[in-house]
Amino acid sequence: MESSTGAQNKDAAKRVAVARRGASTIALAPKGKPRLLLMGQRRSGKSSISSVVFHKLPPNETLFLESTARIQKDSMASFMDFQVWDFPGQIDVFDNANFDMDAIFGEIG
Repeated sequence: MESSTGAQNKDAAKRVAVARRGASTIALAPKGKPRLLLMGQRRSGKSSISSVVFHKLPPNETLFLESTARIQKDSMASFMDFQVWDFPGQIDVFDNANFDMDAIFGEIG
């Protein structure tokens, strides 16, 4: 029999997975809306950090997250509206012609 904490953790992991699947349809951030870009080497914990901080996933459940295959964009609306962009570690956006650098970094000062 599964404990209620275990069931809650699985529910939280499912919510994160559903949010990530739906996030790929979000358009670019509106002008002036801040972005948090999570970039780094693969398997370094970018998606895990985002899931724990913004989706309240218990840290021990991050072991079961799938690898990020494409840029995941999550809109956050807490005390401040912003977007979190989680980049896959296996893709080098600086060497890939498929990425629009102005769309990603255009509003950075």
